[in-house]
Amino acid sequence: MQWTPSTPGQYAGTWIFLLVLGIIARALTSGKVLLEEYWHKKFSSVSVVIHEKDGTVQTLRGPKVANCWRTSVDLPRAGLQLVTAGVYYLLYQPPHINWHTLPLCADSLLIGYL
Repeated sequence: MQWTPSTPGQYAGTWIFLLVLGIIARALTSGKVLLEEYWHKKFSSVSVVIHEKDGTVQTLRGPKVANCWRTSVDLPRAGLQLVTAGVYYLLYQPPHINWHTLPLCADSLLIGYL
């Protein structure tokens, strides 16, 4: 399915749609940065208790704690990434190229322009 605007109203609508889609894409990207910062601040203060084989217990706090899987963080992160990828796919869809009409090598392109 291809979209080819033919009237001035369709051209204006297409440009407005692309502008809004670009704004949504940038908002999703910046929203992800803000959410990552929020999640980092929220869960970096959580302590992790490690039981070692010799029976000792070690408690880690702050920046030493590795980022581990959290359903409350990673599922929304995955959903946001899915939506962002879909918006960027719609925004940057390349035009249809007829590969049969292109020259077979780059040399013929250069010769044609000389």
